[in-house]
Amino acid sequence: MVYLEKIDKKEYKVKFGYDGRLIAFFKGLPKGQVRTIKEIEIVDGVQEEVWNRYINEQALLKLLIFLKDNFYKFGFINFNKEEFEHLKNAFKERQERIRAILSGKKKSLDFSGINFDFLKHQPFDYQKEAVVFFDGT
Repeated sequence: MVYLEKIDKKEYKVKFGYDGRLIAFFKGLPKGQVRTIKEIEIVDGVQEEVWNRYINEQALLKLLIFLKDNFYKFGFINFNKEEFEHLKNAFKERQERIRAILSGKKKSLDFSGINFDFLKHQPFDYQKEAVVFFDGT
């Protein structure tokens, strides 16, 4: 379970147990979006050293997408209903925007005008579509 705690207006604390995929995700974020800090917390009367991640708003949306795509369970701490709805709407808008871009790209992937004769082996159709897709981005 991943816990997202609001610290202030633009900073969030992420708490989770050891998870290699999540750690790799945080390492892939730009340095300005995430900080990793070793802290001492008291759990059931015992002091424990834990690594907490502090992220900004841009990283929060990326994290939510990562968590949803990888079927992680997560919870919110110190979020009011308005902030929660804002995150939910931003997430939905981004997913719809990505879906619209990809569907528009897929429709315009005509590779009939491109000559691939210079290649020793002719590529498959999906490879030709990939060339057209990445040339257009």
